[in-house]
Amino acid sequence: MTHPRPVLLLPPSEGKAEGGHDIWDASAGAYGALERPRRTVARRLAAAMSLDPSRLTKLLGVKGEALERAVRANRRLIRRPLALPSAERFTGVVHDHFGLAGMPRAARRRAESDVVFLSALGGVVAPGDPLPDHRAKMSISLEPLGKLSTWWRPQIDEVLGSRLGGSVVVDLLPKEHAAALTPFPDRWARWIQVRFETEAADGSRRTVGHEAKAGKGLFARHLVEAGSADDDTIQAFATDDGWSVEAIDEPADPADGPIVVTVVRRDRPSS
Repeated sequence: MTHPRPVLLLPPSEGKAEGGHDIWDASAGAYGALERPRRTVARRLAAAMSLDPSRLTKLLGVKGEALERAVRANRRLIRRPLALPSAERFTGVVHDHFGLAGMPRAARRRAESDVVFLSALGGVVAPGDPLPDHRAKMSISLEPLGKLSTWWRPQIDEVLGSRLGGSVVVDLLPKEHAAALTPFPDRWARWIQVRFETEAADGSRRTVGHEAKAGKGLFARHLVEAGSADDDTIQAFATDDGWSVEAIDEPADPADGPIVVTVVRRDRPSS
């Protein structure tokens, strides 16, 4: 059975590249319909930077020089901040291993149309959509908006509703970002979630998040370069550092939940 090209849902990075080329236009890009909520979040995030340092540390999850940098960036959100394409703005392990800039031209074009980032500031952004420097998690609460994932969800559902209809949706989102999107398996051709686990030499297993970031980026790149998320393509994924696909578990009825792909890295016994 031939499926449409996959749409990959990926998180942003907590760390961001600094600087930019042009003044941020919140209405620009593939999801410019989110201009008003983007500017609302920008205003509320900038206003929150007047909190005392201990509350800011809790809100932003950093301290010291990293906190000072985050506060400066967030305050600039209401002062004509400079923007970069989101694929250049996002840094970190997932995005370094996804490596959009180093992809073959055809794969890069597919990524620019088929990859979607869920962002606490932008809501939904494509790789080429402009974003200013900022720091915010989707799981934080901002007065008077409340928890951003909850606040964003109806607006993200609206803009992604038609975009994802009939698509193969590959969900690589952590829980905090997944909470900002309502799954619609009855409208999607396939709904695939990917779980990363490690297996110790004694056979014990655990699900991992941070440790799997490199594998997640490489898995996303594998699907984009293949232009497919069929079972054969998924099963072919393997990395030099030991990640490989162990199982593809498909429910009898798509309404029962997603197809779950289990990617495992096995630790070799020490000699």
